[in-house]
This record gives sequence, structure tokens and C-alpha cells, in this order.
Amino acid sequence: MRLPNVLWSYIVLFIILLLAVLIPALSKARLLAQRLVCGVNMEGLACAITVYSNDYDGLLPTQNWCDLLIEEADVSPKSFVCPGSDAIEGECCYAMNKNIAGMKLKEVPANMVLFFETDLGIEVGPRRDSIKVRKHYEFLKEYREGVDAYRENRKVHGKQFNQFGGPENLVLRHDLDGQPGCNIVFANGHPEFVTEDRIVELQWRIEE
Repeated sequence: MRLPNVLWSYIVLFIILLLAVLIPALSKARLLAQRLVCGVNMEGLACAITVYSNDYDGLLPTQNWCDLLIEEADVSPKSFVCPGSDAIEGECCYAMNKNIAGMKLKEVPANMVLFFETDLGIEVGPRRDSIKVRKHYEFLKEYREGVDAYRENRKVHGKQFNQFGGPENLVLRHDLDGQPGCNIVFANGHPEFVTEDRIVELQWRIEE
């Protein structure tokens, strides 16, 4: 039995209206999920840096912090990649506050920035450097054979790893209710999404 043309028109109209409602909602949900996963990644890095510092007299690293967390705190390279960014495994979307490098974590004020979102290290043009430039490459190759992401022919942005920076290197990758902002993790391990208008309130250094 064939449906009348007018009924088909109503069905098509209903489908169009349904898609008009669902597509923006799904897109918004996807962006929300990316922001939340990014925050969870950073919270995990804060826990890992606490474990690392406990093994080194409470001191924060002064270099190679990504490699050190992979090798000594069992952090997955995937934890350094923020969903929604263009980064790939073997690169990092986050930076450590350069003003606290080498300090004892317990001496850093709880509300001081520890990690933040950044695009620091992205180079113009295609990826040129081999994954083997990463200090942890041989470590993963030895202990995690078969990890496809660490094939020798993988190319990365060479400087997009082990990054230290300051407020000038922040990137506003996400938004909350239309307000752009970024994920921050503080020295006490607390993650928070900070909108652009609140970035000036962040503490980056210990005032003398």
C-alpha cells in the first residue's frame, strides 16, 4: 500500500525537523565530552607528577616531564592528547608552569597553576621529526612491544612535548555556554575550566 504524497511530505518534514534538533545537540554533547576528557587527562597528570615528585625528594622536574611521567609514573602517551586538538599520540597539548620547575611541590601554593592547555611547540607545515626523538621511545619499545602508535615511521612535531610555559602560551580550545576558556590544573591537583574573563585571576608565580 502506497502512502499518499502529502503524507510522505509530512514524514520528510518531520525527519528534517528532528535532524535540525538532534544535530546541534549531538555537536554540543561532543564538545562537552572533549572538554571533560581534557580535564580528566590533566587531573591524571597532576596525580602522576605527585607520585613522581615523591620519589625525588618532592622536587618537580626541570625538563623532559612528559617522558619522565611515561617512564616512571606509568602514564600513557594518550593522556597528553586533548580531544578536539590536532595533536597525535607522541605529542602533548599541555604545558607545565615554567615558574615552578625544580621547586618542591609541597612548597608551591595550592592555587598556583601547575598544568595548562597550550599549542606550544606546534610547527608550521607537516610533521617532520621521527617519534624516536622522544626520550621515552626506546622505553616503550622495550617494555610495550606491539604498541602500533610507536612505529619507527611515525612523524611528530618535534617541539610539541615536554613543554614549559606561562600565561602567554595559553590556548582557549574549549568553551562553556559560549564563553571560550581552557582547562587548568592547580598545584593541589584540582582541575578547573577557566573562562577567558577569569584568566587574569590565575596565579603563575610566587610573589616575593
